[in-house]
Amino acid sequence: MSDENKTLLSRDELLAETKRRYVVVGPLPVRGGMVRLQSLTEQEASTYDAAKFVKGEIVPARLLDMNCRFIVACAVDQAGNRLLSPSDVPVMMAKWDRADIEYLYGEARNHVTAKQRPIEDLEKNSAGTPVAG
Repeated sequence: MSDENKTLLSRDELLAETKRRYVVVGPLPVRGGMVRLQSLTEQEASTYDAAKFVKGEIVPARLLDMNCRFIVACAVDQAGNRLLSPSDVPVMMAKWDRADIEYLYGEARNHVTAKQRPIEDLEKNSAGTPVAG
């Protein structure tokens, strides 16, 4: 971590709007091609998470299309405009290969929650790995 990331933030800095983060992922396992994903604000992510509840109880039927709805919230074009809309979810459910949905959902979730592994961890885990032979 660099020293600039260790600076204590002021109240104003904490309350300032942050820029959206973007990442291009792919190729998709079945369809191929790349997709640009955006980060979500806490309000957007919480609205998505809350959609599975009614009166504080999880509604199993609402879990069926959660992955597709998350992709809809995150997939954007180069200008940051959403590529998909909620009305596209039934088409995604009926026509998309599950591998592409799982891949995009996983990449979007990792991007939104900033769960990328540091490159040092990846290098450390791959160094000296024995090769079967």
